[in-house]
Formats: sequence, structure tokens, C-alpha cells
Amino acid sequence: MSAKPLRAAVPKNLLSYLNSFETDRNTYVADPEDDRRIIVANQKIFSASGEFLEKRPLKVGDKIKVVPEDSSCKRTEEERERDGEEFTIIGVSIWRPGLVLVQGRNIHTAEKGHDWEAASRKIRFNGVSTNIVTTTSPDGTQAHDPTRTSDGSSRKKGGLLGNDDVDITTDSCVPLTEYWLGKAAAHNAKHHDAPIVAILDTGIDFQFDWTMCAFPEPACPLWFNDKDTTKNELNTGPFQKDLIGWNFVGTDSMLGSTQHNNPFDDDENHKHGTRIAAILAHQCRQNKRAHLLDSALDKNVRLMILKTHDYRGVGLLFDIFCAFDYILARKDVTIINASWGFYGKMICEFNQYMDRFEENGIWFVNAAGNNSDFDDNYRVHQLSVNSDTERYPACYSKNLNKVLTVTTASNIYSYDSCKCAPYCEIKQSENYSKDFVDIAVAAGRDGSFPEPLNRTNHVIRGTSYATAYVIGKLVRSGLTANKAEFLNTDNPFILWDDELKPYVKNGLFIASDVDVEKEDF
Repeated sequence: MSAKPLRAAVPKNLLSYLNSFETDRNTYVADPEDDRRIIVANQKIFSASGEFLEKRPLKVGDKIKVVPEDSSCKRTEEERERDGEEFTIIGVSIWRPGLVLVQGRNIHTAEKGHDWEAASRKIRFNGVSTNIVTTTSPDGTQAHDPTRTSDGSSRKKGGLLGNDDVDITTDSCVPLTEYWLGKAAAHNAKHHDAPIVAILDTGIDFQFDWTMCAFPEPACPLWFNDKDTTKNELNTGPFQKDLIGWNFVGTDSMLGSTQHNNPFDDDENHKHGTRIAAILAHQCRQNKRAHLLDSALDKNVRLMILKTHDYRGVGLLFDIFCAFDYILARKDVTIINASWGFYGKMICEFNQYMDRFEENGIWFVNAAGNNSDFDDNYRVHQLSVNSDTERYPACYSKNLNKVLTVTTASNIYSYDSCKCAPYCEIKQSENYSKDFVDIAVAAGRDGSFPEPLNRTNHVIRGTSYATAYVIGKLVRSGLTANKAEFLNTDNPFILWDDELKPYVKNGLFIASDVDVEKEDF
């Protein structure tokens, strides 16, 4: 396979797609400091500090006159107030009030400076980052003929589903109800020692049959907040607390008075977050199928649903940082599933979050990305193109012991005419890197997985779903101390293939649910 260079350019189809929504008040532009990233114009993330904030924390809607910090000593307070620019606080992290999202004219541009100070000198704003766009799958990057595989052969009863296909029939999202809350509470109480997996994605939809996840009791393997919420509040709405997670995307006006903090999956075409939750739950308990490992390895799990991405699969960096703050504040999350990413240069604040997850013993499992994230459709032959351009958060796997970066491999069933015998061949099919990718998941012949939300012969594709398979094996392996222990070939789940070594560290992979001999999903 020839390695082709990764062009340093924003995917234009994604940029035009984001700006096509009249209901979206944001304007999206290429980052002037890093042309690989898309950001929200006129927004920036800051860390605010000052004694004034101890008495009166910043709130959404606050308007503050500010000046660049390096000029603060050159003018009187009256001049500073007169000449200062106005910041509007449009977001505050509940669990870290000093982290704020600010709106201001051209504040996203490099020439506007990094640090600011209030004209009154009472608040200091340290620049953290522009508000970067992250995506679960850029629009149009997984478009396939739903009746044909990558080799041109036809699927008679289904197809490979991509972002251009409306593959899930929905009657809109089934909301958080007392029925599902009761099931989640019962599961949480019975399995209170089960690991908590925080899924940062598009949310969850309750209209799909969770019994297919092989949870015998009850069929709702969710984390439930039994520490800060009393049982009496289950029957008295509105649901204002974090009962099963948090909606970092929604607002009161969007969700209505009774659905605030319901992390619902409004991705009506793809149900990206719901699919990941279903795969993950199923992989932790494998239905005792005969061809799988001893069912004694089955484990219970509790899924914490954190909605960080909207119905388009778009998530903003500020909302993700708020979700990180939530996880660190709770101190009971075991694993984070991050099936999204962005390309660009290092962000110090992101580094600090990842270091804190490592210090707190939290696993971080993330997707390597798909092979056509960019307009040129060149395969991304390395996550790191040069010293300052990488895919985040996938690149953290190189230096952190609890970060796993996951890709997909195709498991191709072939026949050797010389030996007159069948054989399986594992081939890389999505983003790859022998430096950054820790493990692959061997899927079908075209890198596809079985549809987890219904019984059709439809299949899905993408490294987003591979992460859920790996987390399932990680949980069933007993949550080892670090990834070196998990990725040890003495682990019965871990396999290797020399042909994968140029693309995945040590050529390691795990098997999925696909019967490649029959291509039976």
C-alpha cells in the first residue's frame, strides 16, 4: 500500500456543511492559527481568575470590558473602560467555574492576543483555546452504496451504511422517562461495584430494544446517580439533575422544562452514541455464544451518558472540556469512550486533562479516525504528519499508559488454490500508525460491523464503533493496571498478525462478532 501525504487543509465539504444550517447561530471558519482545524468564529475558551470571582463567579450573559493584558499598565482606568472591548460570557463550566466560553468580535484571530484583563483589573482571562470543532464522523466521509461492499460484491439483505444513508427508522427520540429511570436505578443498585464507562457522544435513545444487549436484569445497563438524587424525585418532575449523565449541548429553550439534562440522542439518521452504547453493553456480556470465550469472563457495566455532540455529530471543545470537568469531579468513572477527534497542533489544556485522567487511573479509549477524513480522500498513513500536527486525542496513546487508540481492520476470508485450503487475511482499513495505534478490531471483509440496534442485515463502518469492542474486552479482562498488561498476548482476547505491524503497534488486534467464513452478522 502506498503511503500518501496528508494535506494540511480543512475538509471544505465539512466547513460548508456546518455553515449550511440556518438554525445554527454559530459561524464556522478555518482556524487562522492552524489550517487543519475548524473553529467557531468570535469565540474563545478562557481560564478566568481573580479575587473578585470568589465573591461573584461569572455567569452566562455577563458583559465585561477588557483590554489586552500587556497594555494594562499604560492607561488609566477611565481610558481602559472607554477603549476596552466587550466580552460576553456565553458558557461556564459548572464543575470548574473559572473555565468560561467568551464571545467577542474577532476574538478567535491570532492577532487579537492570548491573555486579557478586565478594565477594572479585577479579573484576568488566560487564553486556553479557540472553540474547536470535533466530529464523530465528518459528513460524507463514510458514504457507500448500501447494497455493495468495497470489493463490488452485492449484499442481498442489507448494506454498508454511511453518513449519506438514512439507516435507522425513528419516530424521533424516546425521552428519559420514569420507566427507564427505574430500570437504570435497579441495575445500578444491583451492580454498584460494576465499572462506569462515560460515553462522550451524541447521547442515547431509549426506543431501541436494550434486551439485545444480553443483560438479563434489567435491560438498561446505565449508571444512575443515587448519591445526589432521592428516590422520591423519580416521580416528581421536572428532571433537572444528572440522573444518568448530562446534556452539555442542550439549553433550556431547546429541551423544554421537563427534559433539561436528558442526554438524548437526536442524531436521527445514525444514532451514533446509541450504537456505541449498545455495542459496548453487548461486548461486556456476550450471550454465552459457543464460539466465544468462557462466559465466566462476562462482566456487568454501567454506562454514563454524556452528550457532547449534536444531531450532526458535531461537538465543540468547550463542551468536551465541561464533560471532562464533570468526570473529574465525580471521581468514580473508570473508562472514557471518545469516538471523535480533530487534527491540529497541541493544546496545553487538553494535555492537562489527559494527565489528570492518568493520575486518577481513568482509561481513555478513543478512535484513530476514518480513512477519508479529508477532501483528497488520501489514506491517513500516520496520525502524526510532523512534530506539531497530530490527531487529537489519538496521539496521546504514545506517552500515556491508560490511553488506547483503536482502529479497524478488515478480516478477509479467502481460499488458497495452491494449498486447497481457506484462510483469513487481516488488512488495515482505516487510519493507522505503528506509533500511535495500539490495537485494531478485525471486522468484516470491508471493515464493517453488525448493526447493533436492530435485527436487519445492515452493517456499519468506522473506528468509532471499534472503540466499544475494545472497551468490552478491557472490562472482561478485569481492567488491568495499564495497557501493557491488557495488550499482552497472554490475554486470550489479544491476537496478532505480522501483516498489521506496519499499521498497528506490534500488529495487535481483537476479533469482533463477524463470522468471516459466512460473513454472518
